Amino acid sequence: MKNLNKKYFIFSNATIKTALSYLNVSPHKCLMVTNVKKKLLGTITDGDIRKSILKDPNLERSIKNIYNPDPIKVYENEVDKNEIKKILQINKFELIPVINKKNSIVDIFSWDQFFTLNDDTYSHNIDMIIMAGGRGKRLAPFTNTYPKALMPIGGIPMIIRILDKYYMQGFNNFYISAFYQKKILKDVLKKKFEDLNNSKLTFINETKPLGTIGAIRNIDVKKLSENIIITNCDTIISENIYKIVEKHIKNNSDITLLVTNKKLEFPYGQIKTKNKSEFIEIIEKPIFDFVINVGFYIIKKDIIKLIPKNKFFDATDLIMRAKKMKKKIHTHHISNNNWVEIGKTSELDTFNKIIKLD
Repeated sequence: MKNLNKKYFIFSNATIKTALSYLNVSPHKCLMVTNVKKKLLGTITDGDIRKSILKDPNLERSIKNIYNPDPIKVYENEVDKNEIKKILQINKFELIPVINKKNSIVDIFSWDQFFTLNDDTYSHNIDMIIMAGGRGKRLAPFTNTYPKALMPIGGIPMIIRILDKYYMQGFNNFYISAFYQKKILKDVLKKKFEDLNNSKLTFINETKPLGTIGAIRNIDVKKLSENIIITNCDTIISENIYKIVEKHIKNNSDITLLVTNKKLEFPYGQIKTKNKSEFIEIIEKPIFDFVINVGFYIIKKDIIKLIPKNKFFDATDLIMRAKKMKKKIHTHHISNNNWVEIGKTSELDTFNKIIKLD
């Protein structure tokens, strides 16, 4: 059996929550469902999961009744790459498993093995900027030595997962800001881009901390696409990004920010009173539902001129400045299941336990 990447596999007794976690950090939207001996039981896609959640939102359910038990597959002695390419193209499949006589997976063919970004119909002429210059103090002790962007999720650095996911969606021109431990970050990324065909990497150098978006002012705006994507290096979005861009353009928006719902439990009992002291009720550890900013934006490049040069400036500062100038600002709501943010060590530990690849 070949050394297959474990990121493609999930056991049949896994929960929907686990499957979503795998898919959120995977460049593909499909997983191979197997038993412990890697025998193929079926495949599961993000579409299968979304349909199931619409019927029952319980994410602790098993995927046993959701995955496709009869996927298209190829036997190892019948591999015809031309035929596989046709199957991928006609059916819009992401992955096709290759099995032996014992029904064990011996190889996997993926869309990107046959269709690359050299195909203009697949690539998007939109620049993507990844903000990776921050220190990431909440992720210490890892960030005492390494840049936050290299924090491993399931053994793979966050920023590599981000690049793989968006490259697979047709984005190939990346700007990445660098400040803290920039040499380490640059060395890793330069090596990564050697494997990304027809892609371009440009570093945005910070000589001092410039906030969550200030470094963008160091880019030559004339070289950018008319609309650009900006994302934090600890945020992974599992959505069709280009469709969101199309909506942004259709609305003639100056800024589109992605938002989602987040439930937060208050750790104390909430007391309600009237007339300052008369007790009404107590609510133990109430849960509040907020609409929050996920750290992913699409902006017209002219908006960059609102960012001051060489000054500390956050994305929230830019949004509020644009609002005061009566720029068109819209939100795009995504499901909380389609968003991963790793901002604290506790979040990283929890997520890695979910997607651990034993």
